[in-house]
Amino acid sequence: MGFVNHFYFYLWDPDWGGAFWKTNAYAPWPVWIWLNGHTWAQRHCDRLGIGYTPLDNGFRDCEDPAALQRICDRLGSGAVKSFLWRWQKLLPSPFTRDDVRAGYVYELAFRQFEGSDTRVFDRPPAGRSFFEQLIRDHLDVGRPEKVSLIFDRRISSRTPGTWRTQVITKGVDPQISCYYKSSRIKQYFKEHRASRTETVSCDTAILASLGG
Repeated sequence: MGFVNHFYFYLWDPDWGGAFWKTNAYAPWPVWIWLNGHTWAQRHCDRLGIGYTPLDNGFRDCEDPAALQRICDRLGSGAVKSFLWRWQKLLPSPFTRDDVRAGYVYELAFRQFEGSDTRVFDRPPAGRSFFEQLIRDHLDVGRPEKVSLIFDRRISSRTPGTWRTQVITKGVDPQISCYYKSSRIKQYFKEHRASRTETVSCDTAILASLGG
């Protein structure tokens, strides 16, 4: 078995903030990039002078929620492509200018997509009580009939996968997760003040069914 050297470039981008670029030394020289939409939105708030309090991968509060929503609505594939081309010009690459002009360019595709819905509570103790009740009401969320509803897929005896609800109580911060093939939905109480639902998927068809 041969081993391929991988190279990581940890970047600070003017639009995205912290990011990384991964590639290897073997043809066809693929590239993986990691970006965070929350930091993209925070960077644009900073530019416009919009005050906010950050929440890990999110916003705890914002002085102009409508403006923040407009910023988030602008985030799309164009911003990702701009990042790719901006850094391809700056980082080492096996492709020469003539190669690029001849059409040897990268085409982006999602390897993994993560989206979240975060509800921040004005009174964190009430939020904690809500989340604990949420877990009690959804202990069966991993059953096939519930997974079928969540992911909009027909589940039969031939559908591969393990149907389970996973409740983790690390310390005093419980979380609940359910799974479907390469996708997962996780709910937990973020930083003791926000209920967060995270969806992770490597299947764009699943994202379409979830409204992504």
